Amino acid sequence: MSVTKTVYNLFFRRSATIAFATVVGVFGYERIINKSAEYIYERHNQGKLWKHVQPQFKLKTDDDEEEAADSS
Repeated sequence: MSVTKTVYNLFFRRSATIAFATVVGVFGYERIINKSAEYIYERHNQGKLWKHVQPQFKLKTDDDEEEAADSS
């Protein structure tokens, strides 16, 4: 009984506290869902996303072209 009384006194006694606890809970829930969905998506598409294939498509810069011309 003391646990329920403590929870009531901390969270449900005033409506402003209920609103604050709800907002904090919603942000926490959203963060957990977002990170979980992102993890599942990236695991499912491993090797297909741009950040995974980008090193294969490295573009030549002006410095690279000058070095290639100097070595010839």
